[in-house]
Amino acid sequence: MGKATDGHGKNGSVLSRVLMMVVLLCLTLIGVYLIKAGVLYSQYTSAYAKWGSHKIDAYSISVISNKTGFDSGFAQSQTVQGERVVQGYNAFDKPVIEWAFAQAQFCASAWPLCDWLHWSFQYEPTWGYPTHIEYDEDDGHYFLTLKDLTVSGNTPGHGNS
Repeated sequence: MGKATDGHGKNGSVLSRVLMMVVLLCLTLIGVYLIKAGVLYSQYTSAYAKWGSHKIDAYSISVISNKTGFDSGFAQSQTVQGERVVQGYNAFDKPVIEWAFAQAQFCASAWPLCDWLHWSFQYEPTWGYPTHIEYDEDDGHYFLTLKDLTVSGNTPGHGNS
């Protein structure tokens, strides 16, 4: 019995080696995707759980928005009561913290797209809310900085800040 060929008289083992390399490359890429998605999702869920554990019903936060190419951003306060913006910065028709968490959740699974669009998130270690959000829009590259959280009303188990 002779060796198997690919119909052109060449050894079939070359084709099977190339096919095996393609399969290994695909498995490696899938593995990298899953690992990075897992890390990003873990960061998001940890921060979101920390934020939710404080049971904050009303707060104010300072929002600094910068756009690449401009010397400095502008700072505005956002006041939130019961998950509604009642005063100040309202670029997203929802509280900026909730908007940022929604984007972070999306980017955990769609990280290749978000990497391409330069999305990134950093979280405040005690309260868990996003402190730095970076992203691209049609008209430029933006940076949002959230700081100076002031909790108002009653926050069970955590007192007031």
